[in-house]
Amino acid sequence: MRIAQSVESNQLITTTPFPRTKSRPSFTTVTGGVAEALVATASGLFIAMTGLVFLNNLNNRIRLMVHQLETLKQILINRYAQPCNQTGNRADSPTIALARTGS
Repeated sequence: MRIAQSVESNQLITTTPFPRTKSRPSFTTVTGGVAEALVATASGLFIAMTGLVFLNNLNNRIRLMVHQLETLKQILINRYAQPCNQTGNRADSPTIALARTGS
């Protein structure tokens, strides 16, 4: 309970954090705000965790795509970095000899 003195009337004024009633405030009156805050906190945590699941899934998909693009890049670099032989074929490419049948 806080006690303050009124400047105008020179009287003491007492203030309480609860409205004046004939009896003490009930347990539900005191904890009503706490319960509301706990529900709001639980809702916020649920929404945040759900968002985190989607964010992790998206990050994993992006990481996989980047890995696939890096692999493709290395395949293309290795493919076109090999020197050609005198016939214009790449050294590792198989040459196919077609057999002609004489008739």
